[in-house]
Amino acid sequence: MNWNLANILMMFGALQGLILCVIILKKNHSKKTAKYLAIMLFGLSMNLLYYFSYDIGVVKVMPILESLYFPWAMLSAACFYFYIVFTAPFQKELTRNNYFAFAPFVIFTILHISIRVLMHYNKNVINIDVVNFIFNFEEYFGILFTLYMGFISYKKLGEIETLIEKQYSNYNISKLIFHKRLLVVVLVFCLLWVAVYTYAISINIHSMNIYYFLWLFIAFVLQWISWTGFIRDEALLPVFKSNKNQDATITVERDLEEDSVRDKSLKIQKDNPIYIKLIKLFEEEHIYKRPELSLTILSETLNISKSYLSAIINQTTDKNFYEFVNKYRVDYLISLFEENKTENYTILSLAFDAGFNSKSTFQAAFKKITTQTPTQYIKQLKIAI
Repeated sequence: MNWNLANILMMFGALQGLILCVIILKKNHSKKTAKYLAIMLFGLSMNLLYYFSYDIGVVKVMPILESLYFPWAMLSAACFYFYIVFTAPFQKELTRNNYFAFAPFVIFTILHISIRVLMHYNKNVINIDVVNFIFNFEEYFGILFTLYMGFISYKKLGEIETLIEKQYSNYNISKLIFHKRLLVVVLVFCLLWVAVYTYAISINIHSMNIYYFLWLFIAFVLQWISWTGFIRDEALLPVFKSNKNQDATITVERDLEEDSVRDKSLKIQKDNPIYIKLIKLFEEEHIYKRPELSLTILSETLNISKSYLSAIINQTTDKNFYEFVNKYRVDYLISLFEENKTENYTILSLAFDAGFNSKSTFQAAFKKITTQTPTQYIKQLKIAI
C-alpha cells in the first residue's frame, strides 16, 4: 500500500468528519439544521475517504470500494444551502422548488451507477471517450453548481440577518460571521478545484498526486469546522423561540409584506401616542433589560401588530428593532461605566444586567454603536478623568 503523510492526513480528516456527523445529530439544536449540516459533512468525508482509499491502493485490491464514489460535492453544496435556510425560524419545510437542488446529485449518481453496471457486465458496450466526456462534464458542472449554491447561500445569510434584526434584540453575530467565512473557503476551494482539474486534463496527467493539496484542503476545512464551529460553538445559530400563539413562518412573512406597504403609506411622527408609550417603556420601565425581548413580545405589550410597531421604530428612529433596543442597552452600560461600576462588577455582568445574553452579542452591539470595544471605551474614560 502507498502510505504517506498526505493520505494519512486525508484519512484522519475523513474519520473526523464522520464522527462530527454523529456529534451534530446528538446536539440539542434544530433537527433540520443538524440534519443538513450532518449530510453536508458526510458528503465531504465520503469524498475524502474515497480518494484516500484510491491513493493507498485499496480500491485496486477491493474494487467494490469504487461504489464509495458519487458526486458528493453536489450533495454537500445543496445541503449547506438548506442548513443556512433552517438556521433561523423563517422557513419550516422545503418548498417544491427547493427539491430541485438535489437533482444534480441524483442525476449524476444514476449515471455513475449505470456506467458501473455496464462496465461490469459488458465493457464493449462502453465508449471510453463518452465516459471521459461525462466525467469531465460532471467535474465542471459540480464546480459551477457549488459556486451557485454558495452564492445563493450568501444571499440567504443576508436575508436571515435582516429578518433577525427585525425580530430579535439578541443574537450571536459571530455565528453569521462563521458562515460567511465558510462561504469564502468554499469559493477558494472551487477556484483551486477548477484550476487543478483544467491543468490536469490539458496536459493529460493521470497521477493522483496533483490533487493532494485539494484533498488536504478538505481535511483542513473539516478540522476548522470542528474547532471553530463546534468546540467554539459558532456553527449553529441559537434556537429562536417563537410565540406560542403564532406560527413563526407565517407571521414573519406576513408582517414583512405589511411592513413594505406600511413603510410607504404611513407617516409616523414622534407625537404618535404609540411612540410615546414605546419610549416610556424603554426610558422609564427599562424593558430593554429583558434579554428575551423580541418584536413579538414588545408588540403584545403595546397591543399592536408587529408590522405597525416595526414601522413606528423605523420611521421615528431610522433604526431596525435590533439597533433600537441595543442602543438603549449600550447607553445604559455607558452610564454604568461613567459611574465607575467596573470597580465592583465585571464588564460582562454589567452587560447581562443591561439585557444582553452573551459576551459576543454584547461586544458586537457595543462596537457597532460606539466603534470601540468596551475595554477601549473604559480606558478612554479613565484617561479623560
